[in-house]
Amino acid sequence: MSHLPALSDFIGTKRQQSSVRVVESAAKSNVAELVSEEKRLRNLFTGMSRSLSHTSARIARNKKIVKRSVQSAANNGAGSNEDISAHTQSMSWTGPYDTDSVELKDDSGWDTDLEIEEVFEAFDHSGKTSYIDTCHRNKVVPVSYYLRHMHETELKLRHHQLGSHAVKPIAISLVSNAKILSLDLTDNSLGCRGAYLLCNMLRENCFITHLNLSENHLGTSSAEMLSNIMQITTSLTHITLSKNEFDDTAAIFFAEAIMNTTKVESLNLSHNRFSEMGGVALGPAIGENSSIKELNLSWNSLRRKGAIAVAQGVKNNIMIKRLNISWNGFGVDGAREIGKALAENTTLEELDMTNNRLTTEAAVLIGKGIAVNDSLQAIKPHYKCFILYNISLMLMPDISTCIYIIAILHKVLSTNYFKTINNVFRKESDAKCRMLGHMLSILKNPNMVMRKVAFDDITVNKTFMTFFKTSRT
Repeated sequence: MSHLPALSDFIGTKRQQSSVRVVESAAKSNVAELVSEEKRLRNLFTGMSRSLSHTSARIARNKKIVKRSVQSAANNGAGSNEDISAHTQSMSWTGPYDTDSVELKDDSGWDTDLEIEEVFEAFDHSGKTSYIDTCHRNKVVPVSYYLRHMHETELKLRHHQLGSHAVKPIAISLVSNAKILSLDLTDNSLGCRGAYLLCNMLRENCFITHLNLSENHLGTSSAEMLSNIMQITTSLTHITLSKNEFDDTAAIFFAEAIMNTTKVESLNLSHNRFSEMGGVALGPAIGENSSIKELNLSWNSLRRKGAIAVAQGVKNNIMIKRLNISWNGFGVDGAREIGKALAENTTLEELDMTNNRLTTEAAVLIGKGIAVNDSLQAIKPHYKCFILYNISLMLMPDISTCIYIIAILHKVLSTNYFKTINNVFRKESDAKCRMLGHMLSILKNPNMVMRKVAFDDITVNKTFMTFFKTSRT
């Protein structure tokens, strides 16, 4: 208990010290404010003094001028008081604010902005000015073909090997170009850098609807940028990106674009490097898309699980009307899913499945789907096995011609003409199952709307043509 008074004294001392510090800091701040205010007042006083001195000097100078004028007039003896007053008045200020010296009815005495004639330069809708300026700054020789056609709605600048350096001025000028609606830059070695420049341009340009960047070695590194453009575009409806070395990693980005785009109606990703995993990524996106009407995935390596995923996506899709999946590896598994897709899809009108390793079993599976389909109008199946004697004939028959072909084959296969089978087809069993399977499936469908069956690269011999001509007569 004896320590309590000492403790209270200590606390009181500390409080006093803190109070002193607060007062000192407040005093210092007040002193600083007073010093700054003093400086401000001194500067203001100095400025006023200088202004006053300048005014006094001007007054003294004017007095000297007036005095000199009066003396000269008195010496000459020709001046009167009126002349002196007039001369003195002429020395006074008659600026724009001297309303007494301005005639109110005279417009020439008034200062107004309405008298200034503004010159408006016409807006360059082609971007020619910016193109030439950018070429000059970047030391690039302007492309004469581009200058000649930049006012047209369609620009085909193919096979010029521009590179990313020369395409930069073009991309900058296209930002303000309101003429070009279709842009084709096929085979110009743009690379990833060129794709970056064009994507930046497409973010600003709202006029281009058709874009072709085929054969430009864009690579997988460009896929993400192109995917973003496809998702945010408000004008692009047709995009062609074939032969650009896109792989399965790029397929992931394009799958995101296909799933989210609401503007693109035609997409060409043919002649790339999509394989099984690429198809797995693209399949669900195709099923969810609601804008693409034409899709080209030909000349890839879609097979096994990838082919199955793509076919299932087609089954769930409600917009695609034209589908090209030729030159892949769908095989029996993919054909089975394509058959199921044809049985359920009600929008697909054209299908190209040439060169997909389709066997007799695959043809039968596809035929089952055709038998109940009520929307398919044109099909291009795989008939590469019909190789006959080196006499070539390309047939693009309509439905009536298909009926004649079926009649010929039925006549050959159901009468005493078995001896001529090997003269008509080398692979009689494949021909019998595949062609008859597809055609009979078509004719059995009561809701059939088929208009064309394309038998490309079918080789026939004279015996077949004899039966064909005989049946038509």
